Amino acid sequence: MIFGYLLLLFVTVPLVELFLLIKLFTVIGFPFTIGLVLLTGLIGYTLAKWQGLEVVQSIHNEIQEGRMPTDKMMDGVMILFAAGVLLTPGVLTDIAGFLLLTPRFRVQVKKWLAARMVSSVEKRSVSTFFFSTKGLGPNDGTKPDVTEAKNDDVIDV
Repeated sequence: MIFGYLLLLFVTVPLVELFLLIKLFTVIGFPFTIGLVLLTGLIGYTLAKWQGLEVVQSIHNEIQEGRMPTDKMMDGVMILFAAGVLLTPGVLTDIAGFLLLTPRFRVQVKKWLAARMVSSVEKRSVSTFFFSTKGLGPNDGTKPDVTEAKNDDVIDV
């Protein structure tokens, strides 16, 4: 399933980008299109470097204070991704990259990712509980069957 999404992403996005760059070329001309691609790459590199250094400093400070910098680490991953897509020529990738360099947008992405992760964990927990190959054993489900336990199984009684 993930392979299908990645294949679609790696085929569709470059084709759409190529189409948009050709349209841009016909509207503003070749030199301006190349200049725009180079300019967005340079601006993106500069912004990503600046924000990336800020995030690294924030991570360092949080570690020094004894806190886990999970929020800042997510920011760092998104900034790194933004830098990568800004360095690739294209219109859609530049929009995505500049959006990811916007702190307010990153907050929304983090909320969305957190909700997806919680949903995924809940689905897996429920499916593991109901569709486990071990099952609850032959009793009424209130206590595990001790006779079927193996050495590495943990049994709460």
